[in-house]
Amino acid sequence: MFSWKKALLASSILLVDLVILFGLSVLMMDYDDAYDGPPAAYGAWHTMTPFQRGVSASHSLWLGANALALGALVHWLIKKRPQRSASS
Repeated sequence: MFSWKKALLASSILLVDLVILFGLSVLMMDYDDAYDGPPAAYGAWHTMTPFQRGVSASHSLWLGANALALGALVHWLIKKRPQRSASS
């Protein structure tokens, strides 16, 4: 059943998620702008400052949390779908 309250809550959660993801992505640009080493070492942990490591780890964890949330949402939608009868 459609509910404006549920739709507003889902939209708010999605908006907060996107703002956090955008913020972490912008913070990751600090590494890209400051990197001046060989191309083969780009993205290596030892070439990052502690702040850049924290941002990179947070970004990876946030992407992982989003993947788990998407998997849970798909699972919930599949479980909620009405079952067809086998005698069709």
